[in-house]
Amino acid sequence: MTIHKGKKRFFCKTSVVVISMLTSFLVAACQHDRRIREDLYTGSLYKFAHSNHPIHVGRGSLYMAIPVGRNDQRLNREKRDELQMFLHYYRSQGTGRLKVSMPSQARYKLAVRNVLDDVHYELMQMSIGQENVHLKKYRGQGYYPEIRLAFERYVAHGPECNGWNENLARSENNHNAKFWGCATQKNLAAMVANPRDLKGPRGWSPRDSRRRDTVWDKFIKGEVTGAKRNNDERVDVSGISK
Repeated sequence: MTIHKGKKRFFCKTSVVVISMLTSFLVAACQHDRRIREDLYTGSLYKFAHSNHPIHVGRGSLYMAIPVGRNDQRLNREKRDELQMFLHYYRSQGTGRLKVSMPSQARYKLAVRNVLDDVHYELMQMSIGQENVHLKKYRGQGYYPEIRLAFERYVAHGPECNGWNENLARSENNHNAKFWGCATQKNLAAMVANPRDLKGPRGWSPRDSRRRDTVWDKFIKGEVTGAKRNNDERVDVSGISK
């Protein structure tokens, strides 16, 4: 009986040690396999297109030149439309002040002054104040003097997508293609309306306080602040049950 009990205790201790060792090996194997699966698992998409193929946003300039003839007294229709579009771009995409340059030694000073007055009128129509305009002169000696406008804006440059001949069938680890997402990033850089949005969200626009002032004025006078309803907006339910 003593020998039998001793063998039983020996086998129990041996089993505990073996089970502990197997458990340790299994845990280590799971951790090692988990580390590999996090790197190679196909559905994880651990590498993103915006980090592999970033869009570079920098500063660029947009120019416009308005030539002035001898007998010009104002902008013609074509140049006026072009100027309005240019100012629209400045309102939506421009950064800093709008630079307006006029020739200092022009042949037709009166004509230049007349066209410049038209440019000033279009600036007022687009609500571009004098604080946002930098007027300067340059030495222009050409046959046709020019009034030049320029402003800075953000410009998006997409990545260069090359190497489309990569054989994806030979990718043993199921990694993403080297240029995966490059075309999407390049198209986004070309289509974005305002590249400034790629750098971060915009701030809040100024509030419109006209309605608030009207309601507050009625409140001070003790009048009803709500909108009045006319007879067309009232519903008569007396004849519904008939």
